[in-house]
Amino acid sequence: MWKMNRKEFKEILREKILVLDGAYGTEISSNVKGINFSEEANIVSPDVVLNLHQNYISAGADIIKTNTFGIFHLFKSGKIDENYALKLLNAGTKLGKKAVSGRDVLCFASFGPMSDSIFKYSPEMIDFFADFYKRAASVSLNNGVDGILLETFSDFLELKVAVYSIREIDNLVPIIAQFTLDSNGNTIQGVLAENCGAFLETIDCDVAGLNCSTGPLDMVENFKRFSKYVTKPMSVSPNAGLPEFRKGRVYYPDLREQFVKATKDFLDSGARIVGSCCGSTPEYTKAIKDFVNSYPVAFNKGKKRDFLVSGDFIVDFENTSFLPVGERLNLLGNKTFKQNYLNERENAFEIEVNRQLTAGAKCLDLNLDLFAKDNLNIAKRDVLTLQNIARPIISIDTLYPEVMNEIALHSACTPIYNSADLTEERFRKIVELYRRFGGKIIVLLMSGKKIPKTVGERLKGLELLDILAKKYNVACEDIFVDPLALTLGTGVENYKYVEEVIEKSPYKTIIGLSNFSHGLPDRSRLNSFLLTNLMRKGLTASILDISDPNIASVIFNYRAVFEGLGFSLSDKDYLKFNGEFSKWGEYLIKGNEDKLEDELIANIKKGIKPFVLLEKGLIANMEAIGDYFERGVIYLPQLLVAADTMKKAFEVIKPYLEEDLAEKHDNMKEEKGRVLLFTVQNDIHDIGKNIVLTVLKSFGFSVFDGGIDKSPEEIIEEINSTNARVVGLSALMTTSLPYMKETVRKIKNSMPEVKVIVGGAVVTRKFAEEIGADGYGKNAFDAVNLVRRLL
Repeated sequence: MWKMNRKEFKEILREKILVLDGAYGTEISSNVKGINFSEEANIVSPDVVLNLHQNYISAGADIIKTNTFGIFHLFKSGKIDENYALKLLNAGTKLGKKAVSGRDVLCFASFGPMSDSIFKYSPEMIDFFADFYKRAASVSLNNGVDGILLETFSDFLELKVAVYSIREIDNLVPIIAQFTLDSNGNTIQGVLAENCGAFLETIDCDVAGLNCSTGPLDMVENFKRFSKYVTKPMSVSPNAGLPEFRKGRVYYPDLREQFVKATKDFLDSGARIVGSCCGSTPEYTKAIKDFVNSYPVAFNKGKKRDFLVSGDFIVDFENTSFLPVGERLNLLGNKTFKQNYLNERENAFEIEVNRQLTAGAKCLDLNLDLFAKDNLNIAKRDVLTLQNIARPIISIDTLYPEVMNEIALHSACTPIYNSADLTEERFRKIVELYRRFGGKIIVLLMSGKKIPKTVGERLKGLELLDILAKKYNVACEDIFVDPLALTLGTGVENYKYVEEVIEKSPYKTIIGLSNFSHGLPDRSRLNSFLLTNLMRKGLTASILDISDPNIASVIFNYRAVFEGLGFSLSDKDYLKFNGEFSKWGEYLIKGNEDKLEDELIANIKKGIKPFVLLEKGLIANMEAIGDYFERGVIYLPQLLVAADTMKKAFEVIKPYLEEDLAEKHDNMKEEKGRVLLFTVQNDIHDIGKNIVLTVLKSFGFSVFDGGIDKSPEEIIEEINSTNARVVGLSALMTTSLPYMKETVRKIKNSMPEVKVIVGGAVVTRKFAEEIGADGYGKNAFDAVNLVRRLL
């Protein structure tokens, strides 16, 4: 059976703009009764699925996606087992191929994320993801799909694992990879649109795109930002706006005119595949196709940008004159880190990562050779541990290519490979990683273990590097040269050698700053002096301890003077908290529970009432953090850290509150009635519910998790058994809205005294009013205010 390969697919996209089909869940759920989720229709009512495929094709779709998106999260969440998941996938991909048989239309298998995007990485979880994506790819490709569409992802590493798992099965299959962003242009983790596009530019997918979450006009500006660093063909599929609920059915507004208007902007920004997502129909596909037919088809690849990217940072070398690389995560070179690592590994990472990033590092040098050279699982475990703390760019510092491969595969960034040398075998091995994962290479001007003794030998090394870079087709901008800084204790000429290489190198340059001062006194000030001079000579980067105040001062002042940034810090670079306990806001958002506990106890000993500390110290600062979150100043990870820290602080103060309550009237909400939270029937998404639960708990409410995919009867039974006063219902999928309405109706009929609040991505205030809910919460802090009022 002939299959299109990725090279042929890219050729098609150079010549033609393709239209991708639209939504499946809303259409299938309205036509198939008695199924738990739309993918079951692949087996229960295959004719409905096949007919919908054909309707999209008739409307002008050049690519149809299989009805398989939700299978991945359903399996991960335990709603279906692996055999049933693969059975549904097998049926769905066969239906897709049947629909395009004999037509000039492509069929791509739709793969969704397995996680809810906020989770702690572990080797077991990553292996679980990789294994199932491989199995899913095998099933899909055996059924002859033309490509694989990875859609609605939010997490860098999960998407990367999916891409490279598929590549292990078939390196030639076309892959479209798409992130989903909110209306502010960020993922649910707060990652910017620019970072998402830059990341997809570097990993091994063929098309980079956005889909879902927002309507067409909202996505236009986000797509422009997303496209900034992308030279690959791009795809875009917005939602058909927000749903409405009328007479027991879900309706989407008719936004076809907006789609046509937005499609022009998408194509002007470089999109080569345009489609629609949730709430759309074949009529949307036709409207898009009619516009595309009138649009010039020329593909402008654009200029490749020189950058490094992670979830938190972009280093754009067109605008960045110097890159500090934090040096402290080195088991061979940092005795303190090694000792802490042996005593309490995760805490050791947290201390050093936070120290370097707080000081201003965007990239961290990671050397795990002491243990990882004998056990690759350690390399995987530790790079995941690092990324549970923060999302920096990672410089992989190792002598062992197999260790480098393991860390590169599990790094949610474009890595730096530290380092190659002029030995062709090692250079070639690292270039293989560079081709696979993107990034940049540090090259030592030496062959094997022989360190050049003169500046002339180093400059000849530059000539040999020119030959190797040309032979292996490594872009000049992707190479850092390390001139091999040696201690000045053996002669000042070692500084002069480095200086001359920096001046004459056509490549970026990088040094290990601490090598200069090894064995000498007053190292901090000596290093700062040397760094100042080398930066003025044009040094591009240095591996150094940026948490050293002298080093940090050099970098700050250099940027202020020579990059025109000035000496004043912008208000946007830090958060302000007001009032007597303003410092507590910083403790909350940084997760500094020890300092917060010390302050709580100290103030209680001073005689300050615990309720004053709760209201003015904890709750007031938490509300300020909530305001920052709503305004997009901070993002979900920071909010969750603050909420968790608040919860722990509440446990500290709780005994003192209870003692006070024994003497006076109780103002604590948890004594007034319980709150139960559920995700309604036919919906397995629980991230929103979990956020609300955590924040409510942090404010002292007695709140319990009722679980996901709960029927009205199960919810009512739980209310009866717990005597709850307030029930919160969440829905993320439009197909679950009818169940939310039914649940509210049954609760109100059987126990009218119980208050019901609703929320979720597809829920609106108007919908909440229509179904008779007692309140609508747009976010977790709305829920806090609602519960306060209702209790």
